[in-house]
Amino acid sequence: MNIKSMPEWKANSASEWLTEAEAAQYLRVNLLTLFQWVRERKVPAHQLSGVRRCVWKFLRPELDAVLDPSARAAADRRQQ
Repeated sequence: MNIKSMPEWKANSASEWLTEAEAAQYLRVNLLTLFQWVRERKVPAHQLSGVRRCVWKFLRPELDAVLDPSARAAADRRQQ
């Protein structure tokens, strides 16, 4: 299967993942604020097991939904 035959979301998914620092910069907040939002479930995050500590990854479309409330409502309706 080549990239042209893959759905657009799969072809772009590798570049859609952000590290903790990248996500904080993308949202224009301090890294500690981002971690607080993750704890409060204000921002969707994906936990990976780290050797020394918890590592979080973020999907750019999910962060976009947090920034745009109308997009988040549409995403919630799609998941139901």
